[in-house]
Amino acid sequence: MRGAPGAVLVVLLVPLLLIVWLGWTASPVRAAGPPPPPALSAEAAVLIDGTTGQILYEKNPLKSLYPASITKIMTAYLAVVSPAWHRSLTVSEEAALQPGSSNYLLPGQHLSVAAVTQAMMLTSGNDSAWALSQAVSGSERAFVQLMNRTAAAWGAPGIHFDNPTGLPDSRHVVTALGMAVIAQHAMENPVFRRLVDTRQASLPPDPAPRIYYSQNQLLYSFPGANGVKLGYTVDAGETLVASASRHGTFLIAVLLHDNPYALWGDGASLLNWGFSHFHPVTAIARGRILTVVRRHGARIPLAAQKSVTLLAADGTARAYGTVKLHFRVTAPPSGHRGEVVGMLTLSDGQERPLAQRTLIAARAWVDPPPAIPVIWTPLWPILAGLTVVGYLWGMKEKRHAA
Repeated sequence: MRGAPGAVLVVLLVPLLLIVWLGWTASPVRAAGPPPPPALSAEAAVLIDGTTGQILYEKNPLKSLYPASITKIMTAYLAVVSPAWHRSLTVSEEAALQPGSSNYLLPGQHLSVAAVTQAMMLTSGNDSAWALSQAVSGSERAFVQLMNRTAAAWGAPGIHFDNPTGLPDSRHVVTALGMAVIAQHAMENPVFRRLVDTRQASLPPDPAPRIYYSQNQLLYSFPGANGVKLGYTVDAGETLVASASRHGTFLIAVLLHDNPYALWGDGASLLNWGFSHFHPVTAIARGRILTVVRRHGARIPLAAQKSVTLLAADGTARAYGTVKLHFRVTAPPSGHRGEVVGMLTLSDGQERPLAQRTLIAARAWVDPPPAIPVIWTPLWPILAGLTVVGYLWGMKEKRHAA
């Protein structure tokens, strides 16, 4: 019964919660794609756009391997965002006795959390990592739980931390893609980004200042390098998360289980390959009509409020790989152009999110007047006839009374 009150109410609420799925394939022509990537010695590797997470290269991206000290990317990030960041810590005996690489902290020593974090990221001190875990969460075990919760919240696949240092542990494993996701999120924090782009720092005198230099060789030799961390144990081999920016493009490379003779060459080659053979393109232009919803029979076009930039292989004008658009309209449009009505999400072929943008109404419109319920239409002649009959009957009664 078109026009019934209940139907009108439903139309007014649509689309209160409308989800529309639309796939847009943007795969480059194979012949026009980038040349083959460099041969890598690493057992697993990933190269991503550090801004969106768009995957440009992957080799065994989900293989579980030991991370060694690239674990400290998460350790440092959690220290940076903790309330403890502006406080000092007291080095415990347990922290000072941690084996492996060290900042030579002394039991009972009072140091700022910020200074200890910086020293840890420069020379990979396991004593610093342990001290930070206790300062942030009260205990190393509680801190490890926080590490894993954060990785899960970020959607980092294949991550299971079991200590804050990266020392060998059969339960402490990561994947190249998982570490890329963690690095991407960590590098969004400007304080963390400054930490990993620092080449030299010191801790207070005891009795003389201790000066530390970054072990990340790419910071000294690779144009645009700005992070993030390397690691090594016998079980993990050489591991590296490297990042660099050039001409507005930000890339993150991850190498797991590499060898010491190839690590820096692999990192530089993979980053150079990305910078040399990919360029930014506007995947979604601001204001471009993406989908249409209906309200009161009117077609309301929806568009992205801001543009989306992804990377395309040289020789192509569309984003590299498969890109899908997902629309979620969460509020009924009220008739105003530019009104926010939902969210646009771009994801890759494996449904990994690349970018999100606000979804808006692309034009204004006026609702038509409410329809008169159809159920009353056949009664109009009857009501009119009854009215006339009533009038005539009344006139007749008046004449009789007279």
